Amino acid sequence: MRRPVQSKPKLGFTLIELLVVISIIALLMGILLPALGKARKAAQQAKGLSNLRQMMIGYNLYQQDHDGQVLWGYTPPTIAGNPVQTQTTTGHTFGIPVAERYAWRFERYVNGVWDILHSHQAVPDIPTTSDSPSDAFLKAYNLSLYPSIGINSVYVGGHYGPFDGFRLSPSLGDYVPNRGQHVVFRAIEAQRPSELIVFAEAQARLGDDPAFSDDPQAGLHFLTPPHANGERWRADGDRFDNLMPVSIAGIPEGRYSTATNTAFFDGHAAGLSASQLDDMRLWANKAKTADYDFSP
Repeated sequence: MRRPVQSKPKLGFTLIELLVVISIIALLMGILLPALGKARKAAQQAKGLSNLRQMMIGYNLYQQDHDGQVLWGYTPPTIAGNPVQTQTTTGHTFGIPVAERYAWRFERYVNGVWDILHSHQAVPDIPTTSDSPSDAFLKAYNLSLYPSIGINSVYVGGHYGPFDGFRLSPSLGDYVPNRGQHVVFRAIEAQRPSELIVFAEAQARLGDDPAFSDDPQAGLHFLTPPHANGERWRADGDRFDNLMPVSIAGIPEGRYSTATNTAFFDGHAAGLSASQLDDMRLWANKAKTADYDFSP
């Protein structure tokens, strides 16, 4: 008896089957990639808040080491006859212009501070103990220029220049903190610690041109409040309209969300919208209204 001829096993896929599989994969990728992107940004946002809490721990340690004095913001070259300097953990001593920005004066109070302050980019070279003074200075200067996080120096810690944080003393012939005015210089002066901004994400802007530096998302060492001797920026929905056409500004704008990671004097951190940040009661210790301003 003749056995029935068995058909050979089917190998591979037909063209139609391949097209169906490819279509399904493409559909799944279209669904998953946006979700993965959102999850990644949410993780970056959460990490940013954690970084700011670490910054505030260091900020409080600084106060303990300096008898309740808060971290100075952007300083003049000398204060009360003494040059502004900083001694680093690498054994170097830096003066102006490195020490006038808060980062190096703050370095020893936060572990991994440079990873935090340059979280938006690759960390520039950090000075080492074997560096010559000139090489160490160049590295330190680059590290201090465009950190991810700015300080509210205009109203907390003082800002040298048009914001009148440091005044010229006739008796000393040198700059001193402009105490008793619009700036918080000591921890006990903070009237609303849970509502007073200290640090936040900062993006450097020059007028309407975000590309004035090599990095369009460059940070800045100080934050520009919405009002400080005139209106500086205003909220436009989720956006920030920079009103400073010829001056550099540190806009408190988030990198991973429309919410800007912000740290407050009491140590907590939260994400704030542009419209929330456009309220001077969060920036100035003496502000009673959202549009508070001061004039030197």
